[in-house]
Amino acid sequence: MKNYVEYLVDEIDDSDLPKMMVYDSFKGHLEESVKEKFRENGFDLAVIPGGLTSICQPLDVAINKPFKDNL
Repeated sequence: MKNYVEYLVDEIDDSDLPKMMVYDSFKGHLEESVKEKFRENGFDLAVIPGGLTSICQPLDVAINKPFKDNL
């Protein structure tokens, strides 16, 4: 995840733009070192609570799940 933060920072040209990362409550996303890395690079963070995937992540329900089921 920390490498991903660095990738995002490299890809975003304008550091003055507001940035927000919305992610699920996967344990690896919630490590303090990951959250700190986002904050250091100017990202606001929002975590989708467990059990709300069907409401907050419709692509996971409509596209990703059927795809994974067919694998």
